[in-house]
Amino acid sequence: MPRLKEMVETLRAALDQRDAATVRQLAHKLKGSAGTLGFHGFTEPAQRLTDAVRATDWPLAEQALSEMESTARRVVAPQAED
Repeated sequence: MPRLKEMVETLRAALDQRDAATVRQLAHKLKGSAGTLGFHGFTEPAQRLTDAVRATDWPLAEQALSEMESTARRVVAPQAED
């Protein structure tokens, strides 16, 4: 998935800064892109992240983003070895 690592890093920075608008926008974009490309491991955590930020539930948002970061590492790592 193009730019996955960068998107997740930007999401992390936005969440760390409690930039709710940016987190919602990027999570929504990642959810759609991932679903289209068949990376369904991102769709549910991205929705939870969006919902958590909308509700200002930062601990839940952290949990959802951590799950997405873990999934991204598994997706990106095999490509780096090619």
